[in-house]
Amino acid sequence: MKVHPVFHVSNLKPFHANPLDASRGLSDRESICTKPPSQRRVEEILADRFVTVSKKKLVREYLVKWEGLGPEESSWERDHNLKSFHKRLRSSL
Repeated sequence: MKVHPVFHVSNLKPFHANPLDASRGLSDRESICTKPPSQRRVEEILADRFVTVSKKKLVREYLVKWEGLGPEESSWERDHNLKSFHKRLRSSL
C-alpha cells in the first residue's frame, strides 16, 4: 500500500513575513531543475542496476549525477534515455 502526501486545504495557514527575521521562509535547497534529461549534462555516473520491467525483461538503469545540481537531485535513468552519453557510460563503468 502506498501513502500519498495529500492533505486537505483546511490544514494550510497563511504566511506572514517577519521583518525581524528576513531569512524566515527561505529555502536552503537548490532551485528545481526543469530541463528534461536530454538537455542536462552528465557530471558523473554513480551506479548502475537492472530493474525488472516485466516477467522476462530486465532494463539497465544508471544513477546519474547531473552537472550543476546537488547529489539529492541525482536520478535513475534508463539506458535508452542516455543514448547521447554512451561513451561516458562505458568509461565510467
